[in-house]
Amino acid sequence: PVKIVAVYPRFNEGGAYIKFALSDSTNTTTGEIARTITKQLDEEHSRPWFNPFGRIRCFEVMGTPWVEDMRRIPSRTIIMKFSGDPPYLSEEDMYALFRRYGHVNDITPPSKESPNEAKVTFDRLRSALVARNCVHGLKIRNDPDKFFRLNLLFEKSYGAHIIRDSIVNHPRISFPIIIALLAAVTVSIFEPIREFFVCQKISHSMSTLLHSSWFSPIFEWSSQLYTSFLDITHLSSTSDNMTRAWASEWDDRKQAVQLINQWMEDGADSLIVVSGPSGSGKSYMVNEMVLKDRPHVLRINCSKLADTRNSSAFLHALSSQLGYFPVFPWWNSMARFFDLAAQSLIGQKTGLAESVQDYTVSMLNTTARVLKSVALKHYEPSEGLSELKYLENNPEELPVVVIENFLHKSADKSNAMLYDSLAEFASVLAISNCAHVIIVTSDVRYEEVLTPYLPDRMLKSVVIGDADLASARQYLFDLLPESCRTQIDVARADKALGIIGGRVTDLQKLVRRVTRGEDIESAVSEMATQAVMEILKMYLFFGQSVNPSSSTEKVSWNTEQVWALVKYLAVHDTVCYPELLLTRFFKGADGDKALFGLAHARMISIEVENGSPVLIRPGKPLYHEAFKRIVNDDRVSSRMETDSLRAIIKAETANIAKYEDELSLLGKVANTGAKEIGARVSYLNGKIKSSQDCIESSERAI
Repeated sequence: PVKIVAVYPRFNEGGAYIKFALSDSTNTTTGEIARTITKQLDEEHSRPWFNPFGRIRCFEVMGTPWVEDMRRIPSRTIIMKFSGDPPYLSEEDMYALFRRYGHVNDITPPSKESPNEAKVTFDRLRSALVARNCVHGLKIRNDPDKFFRLNLLFEKSYGAHIIRDSIVNHPRISFPIIIALLAAVTVSIFEPIREFFVCQKISHSMSTLLHSSWFSPIFEWSSQLYTSFLDITHLSSTSDNMTRAWASEWDDRKQAVQLINQWMEDGADSLIVVSGPSGSGKSYMVNEMVLKDRPHVLRINCSKLADTRNSSAFLHALSSQLGYFPVFPWWNSMARFFDLAAQSLIGQKTGLAESVQDYTVSMLNTTARVLKSVALKHYEPSEGLSELKYLENNPEELPVVVIENFLHKSADKSNAMLYDSLAEFASVLAISNCAHVIIVTSDVRYEEVLTPYLPDRMLKSVVIGDADLASARQYLFDLLPESCRTQIDVARADKALGIIGGRVTDLQKLVRRVTRGEDIESAVSEMATQAVMEILKMYLFFGQSVNPSSSTEKVSWNTEQVWALVKYLAVHDTVCYPELLLTRFFKGADGDKALFGLAHARMISIEVENGSPVLIRPGKPLYHEAFKRIVNDDRVSSRMETDSLRAIIKAETANIAKYEDELSLLGKVANTGAKEIGARVSYLNGKIKSSQDCIESSERAI
């Protein structure tokens, strides 16, 4: 007799409307059908899947359902709005109407302020949901000609979404939570990825994959093809010969290599500094002679970092060398806009933007953690050794960090952060003994940067110089092609090498010139001429900047100091550092500053012994010949001498003015009858006479 026409589910409210039709011969009412269905559900013990302890019940819909999908939060209190002709329902009538849907806690009848509104509060939310869906739109006749309609609404719950609204609508709460979530995402997702790629960079896993059984044939074929191309274009001969030629210098480097290996085998505080002039082969010795068979090596080239033009390029270069991926340098630019917005809204910055130094320290800290994990790869806690003791007993397990070109462009203040961060990074690795650290530098002031981070430890250092005459000769002949080698005898080679010395870079330049067909004497002469032009341009004629075309930073020396050094080093191979500080142009604190500035600019090199500068040499052996040519050039020499004499006259004139001012003050004191100032007056008169004699002799020389 009952035919179901349609079912309208109400997922948000946990129920459904069932529309059915009765046959004409059926006298059953809708209420009886609802009660029959409820009884059958009780007998079958039907339970909803989301509430196994609840019952499934069926109720008659007496009103007109309002099917809507607005985001209204249900509550246990229903607001009844009467529309139509009064009188409306009494409390007894409302209780009788709504009690069937569940226990009623309270009823608020209409009042004088709200005569057309009443409230019913149920004990359970489910009862309120059923009542609203079944009674809404019910029309009740209170007179044969009058009726009113019930409109049911849920009372607004002020506690709904209170947590969400308090977070979203208050920037002082929402911004810190967003920052915390971003940090959590970074740590939980990106940090493991970054550690993985840093580990791949240290262990060279991709290189191992290329040489595996799967990729080895392809890799070998590509290498052979590339080598054939180099042979055809004659690009590989010099490089291959250079590698072979280095074997001739192994005897000179053998002691340094053995010493570095011994220090690394000791396994305690292995921070080693390899210093020496630029171009002497320090990096090649470390990479090819010391670390050639080491499986875990991380190399950081400071020159590539110091030469970057902006912070984004710097972070990209550093992350590439560390294997730190992914990295988002552009995030700082966006974070600055967020800071501006947050400062206008809540009066303070979000803290999302990181400085370049913070980003650098973060990358280095991640690298330090990975280095420690690599060192402890085969560590077993069950052996009874602590991690520190295990690292001390197994120095061969430690990875090696090579920091090349340390203090490159250190005079630039923008690079101070880089070298401070790297010095701290190296000291942490050395103190924790989780990696060997080898620092390769051409700057003798490395102790000033490293000592503050290792105040209680002695730095282990090795000085690499130029090759001696025999090694340089053998190196030269090994690099030269056979056709050129037969045309140069030992005497001619020794004469040329006596000028250019044993600097590897200069030897390579000489080989390239001779290979192109130049005579060895003319090649050396041309190299010396270029060195003269370099010195004149970089240090003498433009004494206020290292690179006049681009540098805007004042340097620490003047032309007179450079000329004095050129004259000394043109006559002597070395100059005693303490004695030079006693000369006219290098007296005072500016003398040290000027000499170290020139050493950093590579015009001279300073030898340090027990932490103190001892000797001064030309920046490279070829400069000795260049200094001689400059001094013997009458035009340059007369110009520089004149400038130096004028500087002396200016300085002595200023001294005389200073002495005269003091004598004037002493004259006023003498008028009071004091006789104790006679010795001081005599002293100042002697100084004035000495300065005047110097001025007169300088003017006569001009």
